[in-house]
Amino acid sequence: MVRTLFGVETEYAITGIAPSGASTDRSRIAGQLVSRARAQHAYLNDPGGGIFLQNGGRFYVDCGTHPEYATPECTDPWEAVRQIRAGEQIMHQLATGIALTDPDLREVSILRSNVDYQGATWGCHESYLHRTEPLTLPRQMVPHFVSRVIYSGAGGFVPDRSKLEFTMSPRAWFLKDGVSTKSTADRTLFHVRGESLSSRPYHRLHVICAESLCSETATLLKLGTTALILATVDAGYRPGDGVQLRTPADSLRLFASDPRCEVKSRLMNGRQATALDIQRHYLETVETCRAAGHLPAWSETLCRVWREQLELLEDAPDSVARTLDWGIKLALFRQWSANRLDWSSLSQWAETWQQIRPAIATAGEQPAPRSLRRDPDLDSLLGEGSPIRHRLPELERELASKGQSLHGLRTFLQLQRELFEIDLRFGAISPCGIFSQLDSAGLLPHRVVLKGEIERACSHPPKGSRAEVRGKWIANYRRPGDARCTWSRISVPGERFLDLSDPFATTASWQKCGEPKAISKAVANLQRELFTRERLREWF
Repeated sequence: MVRTLFGVETEYAITGIAPSGASTDRSRIAGQLVSRARAQHAYLNDPGGGIFLQNGGRFYVDCGTHPEYATPECTDPWEAVRQIRAGEQIMHQLATGIALTDPDLREVSILRSNVDYQGATWGCHESYLHRTEPLTLPRQMVPHFVSRVIYSGAGGFVPDRSKLEFTMSPRAWFLKDGVSTKSTADRTLFHVRGESLSSRPYHRLHVICAESLCSETATLLKLGTTALILATVDAGYRPGDGVQLRTPADSLRLFASDPRCEVKSRLMNGRQATALDIQRHYLETVETCRAAGHLPAWSETLCRVWREQLELLEDAPDSVARTLDWGIKLALFRQWSANRLDWSSLSQWAETWQQIRPAIATAGEQPAPRSLRRDPDLDSLLGEGSPIRHRLPELERELASKGQSLHGLRTFLQLQRELFEIDLRFGAISPCGIFSQLDSAGLLPHRVVLKGEIERACSHPPKGSRAEVRGKWIANYRRPGDARCTWSRISVPGERFLDLSDPFATTASWQKCGEPKAISKAVANLQRELFTRERLREWF
């Protein structure tokens, strides 16, 4: 029986609003979320300051200000979708509880956010178990990571304030070619994680080039296709051969900029291919592997969904305007802009505005306030004390030469703020979130799991992996402060520990403590040696 195992780590943006309407300290809210989770859920502490929950997942605060939820290990993509949604439900319940009990807070929002258009980006990382020599994977997987953006992109705008251009993937502008061990800086399309979190012969593929998604169909495809391609590589196939891209990061941004899915990028063999072409190539190889009996039982259904989605994307963007995140957002943005400014003219208005903005800081005798220089509105620039009021006749003539006007510029600035706010509120995990409202109205046929299954996943681990053992043990342990939990073991006071190094273990295996320090040190040194910078250069 062919088995797969994977999970997702999602970084959430948070914001708190005081009764006065002012923003509150994010780090304080993040700490309250963890404290409340300890009070409301069965848990064990982990050495990193977070907690493992009774559904087998992990909740913690990363980099001081944003909460992160890691799903337990899942054996199929439908279970992974359930566990992701369960994590969101847990987060929403915690945030709601804080807002109700803290008099200094009126509201706490949890956001599936990918960029904030001020330079920040949040990650949604994937981990996959595999047995292939890691150095062979970049060649086989990178073309998939680049081309899957046509169904896995979150949608939004290019994170450059000098433009207002739609993209399937705002995070694509933060990624570079190559291989790296870093995940918070120098982000590359292929990330190497030295720790496998499992015993031999397993390795861990850690994917950092993805985005948080609201659509269950998009999430299912993102995880399911990647898991099947990796299993195909494990089976000895080379699905990435023949579709190697000359400049993968540039190709990603190129594909992400074309909602019609028609643009082509140059391959290493001299040919050109669309993202659809590359995805069909992967699908055909996976189906060949499946026919030979080398893939899990769920692969047949996933391949059918995969093929159907690629056929729909032939008529993008309208064909995916109710099922994929980027398609839903694009339709929403266009409708919001209708009768105000022509959608195709927004980039020209953005360019005009960027040409005008430098005058703000230099036109007056006194420097303009920082807030005005950073994100001014036209009313401020035209009102009393404006640093460029004396230049209005010149500005009007300049706009007229481009077929534009001050009224149109004012409309553009207001529309730009609204579109960014829509993008931010789209992924809010609450009934007030834009996606949630569209979903509740029955307008988005994206679901692949049942609501009752999500409820159960909040407190029950998935079956078929060590997550089942971990979750059951946490649920029954009554002294959480005494034990320590990691992905691969649970340590309790005494001379034994629960060994979870076998990722597919479904029964508890207790071992004696006291592994010789020399062996532990040798293993750690070996892991560091395997992932040296020199070795990484050879991989890509």
